[in-house]
This record gives sequence, structure tokens and C-alpha cells, in this order.
Amino acid sequence: MKQILFFRLMLLGFCLFFVSNLLFAHGEVMVLRTGLKGKVKTLKITCYKASGKIGHARRGAKMYFPFPYSLHFDKQGNMLKRQFYDYESGRIKSKSLYKYGKSNQVIEELRYRYDRRDIKNPLESKTTYKYNRLDSLIERNYIYYPNLSSSGRNLVTYNDKGHKLSERSYIHGDECFHYQGYTYDKEGRLIEHIYGRSWRDTFKYDTKGNMIERCSYDVGKPNVLNWKSIYAYDTEGHKISEFSYDNKGKCYKKKLWYYNNQGHLDRVLVSGADGSLIEREVYRYNKMGDVISYTDYNAVEEKSYNYTCEYAYDKQGNWIKEVQYFNGVAERITEAVIIYYK
Repeated sequence: MKQILFFRLMLLGFCLFFVSNLLFAHGEVMVLRTGLKGKVKTLKITCYKASGKIGHARRGAKMYFPFPYSLHFDKQGNMLKRQFYDYESGRIKSKSLYKYGKSNQVIEELRYRYDRRDIKNPLESKTTYKYNRLDSLIERNYIYYPNLSSSGRNLVTYNDKGHKLSERSYIHGDECFHYQGYTYDKEGRLIEHIYGRSWRDTFKYDTKGNMIERCSYDVGKPNVLNWKSIYAYDTEGHKISEFSYDNKGKCYKKKLWYYNNQGHLDRVLVSGADGSLIEREVYRYNKMGDVISYTDYNAVEEKSYNYTCEYAYDKQGNWIKEVQYFNGVAERITEAVIIYYK
């Protein structure tokens, strides 16, 4: 079911149809980057209810959710502003403004809310970011108005090779309420991740750097296995199998991935330890590489559901209209208005 959830989010792209919102690059540099083709100045997205069969979709009323929104970029592709709108009146519900440092990383975000009548000042939050000399994020401070007790900060440390060692989170004071720790091997690969007081994961890799084993333990019981997964890859580095084991080392699920000649995911098979089919997923793509069909089959090979998409593109190769169908019936139409820099 995670695959179908991912596909639906990918299709709807709620909040970020074309944008990788927070892209962590060069260590932990926070950069708001666009995944659009061409020099985009603004992008506005609106979703509508839809009806009709495949190829004959009719647009209905605007949808309350996802909210209509717009993204505004500079000529380098950095997001400067993001705005959400009321679906009926078109008035701005909220907006976020971003500032960048010398290394082109985000150093400040201001978020405003205009749909709360009880607050005279629309400023809802202010977040600032600090980086080390390697442009890795080391501190994030956030303030929420007017409830300052919800304010806090995150601190990140690194080793001399730039690998993250720890993350600590604080709320309204110096008491740490959450901690994450990281350990690496001599090749710089993550071999242990401690997630607060909850669990500890360990990792093993093959000679190509692919993760081939992941084990999970409770933090308080370091030698008591919760579960384990074993992975395999093809020559292109695509994951092709995952075998899942319980806390007694017994395999209870197998998952296989298959890819087409373009390297896109073609189908996924999920089975029990004995090979009995649990679920089969099939993907289809158009020539632009966008998913146009996702079909899920149950254990008896009956079609459980199908999602289909139709796209229209502009001259730059960005899609400006998407029609989504569920089991052959139109669910929604998403329209994108894109303005480019000259």
C-alpha cells in the first residue's frame, strides 16, 4: 500500500508538483530548488474535481484540498516565495518568504498566515539557518508567534570528513527532547543510526556501496533483534529484491522489483516466504518519463485498482495539465500556469 500512497502523492504533488522543496546538498546545505525545465519565474497550481471516462474528462468545481498555490523563483531557480490561496475567493491564505546566503543556501524563512482573524500580526513563524565553513547546516532556530513556548532549535554536528554525527532538538530552552546519532565505517558509509530512545539500526554494504542488510533493535535492548531486511541489486544499482525477517530470523515476506529498458520501475511483486503472491504492482510511462498508469493486483491476480494519468505539456517540456483517473473514472484535473523569464 505504500507504493500506491507514494504514487498518489506523486500524482497530486500536494504543495510541490514540480519542486524539490528542501534539497539537502553539499552536506546539509538547504537550498530551495526547482525541478522545472527552463527559467521559470512563477508557477501556479489549481486542482479541480472531475468526471467522465478516460479521454473524456470534464472539469468541475475547484477543490478545497489540495489548496491552490503559487511558487516564485529567481533566475537561478531558487524559490523566493510560496503562497497558498483560498479556493473560493482566491485570497492569499498564507505565504513563505526565503532569503539566501553567499553559498546560495537558505538562511531565513518567514511564514505569514492571513486566515486567522484572532491575530493582528500575520507573521506566524521565523526560521533561521546557520552553516559551517563547509556549508553544512549546523543550527536551525525557529520562533512561532504568538505562542513562543513552541519555539526551539536543532543542532547538528559533523566529523572532520563532513559526515553528520548527531542531531539534537530543543524546545523553548536547553533541554534536549530528541536525539539522533550516526556512526560510519572507514569508507564513510553509515553503519549505525540511533533514533532517540526508540530504536537503533545497523547497516551493511557490498563492495559497490549498496546497502545489503539493515537490522533494527530497541535502544534499551542492543542485542535483541526486532527485524532484519536483506537487499540485492542489479548491475545498474537498482534494488531488485528485499527479504524481510522477524525477530527470530524467519523470513516472512519477499519483495521483487523489475525495471524497463529506460531504467524506470516496471513492476513489483510482493509474496510470502513460500512464494505465494500477496500483491503485484504494474507501472506504465509516457515518452516524457511520467507515470501514466499504476495498477494493483491482489493475491488471486484480480485487479484491485488502477490509477491512470493524462498529461499536456508546454514547449519547455513541463506539464501544464494533468487528468487523474481512478478505475477509469476521472477524479481530478490539475492545471499549471507557468511564466518564464525572458
